[in-house]
Amino acid sequence: MPNGGGIQYTLKLDRGQIEKLAGGKDIRKGLEIVGQVGEDAAKRYVAVDTGNLRRSITHELGGRGFNQYVRIGTNVLYGLFQEIGTRNMPAHPFLRPAMSDIKSFVGG
Repeated sequence: MPNGGGIQYTLKLDRGQIEKLAGGKDIRKGLEIVGQVGEDAAKRYVAVDTGNLRRSITHELGGRGFNQYVRIGTNVLYGLFQEIGTRNMPAHPFLRPAMSDIKSFVGG
């Protein structure tokens, strides 16, 4: 499951923005587009050593009806430490900048 490292950011998007991306009322299609944009952005921003973290970044759709969502993240534990840093290592965020890219993409 994405973002299994234990951190969560939330970006609320207007239903109209999602429908515009989908080219109609198909919210899942719009969320899939948002997920792919966010996944691609996170992969561009992530610091790379072995490439394991970058390869692990993915997105998934969930929910039903008006409670649908897309989750973007990684199941690699050290992704959390890369995102927020530790007392011995500065943060190298990749999810927060990806959220900014999503917001710009959908026109928010």
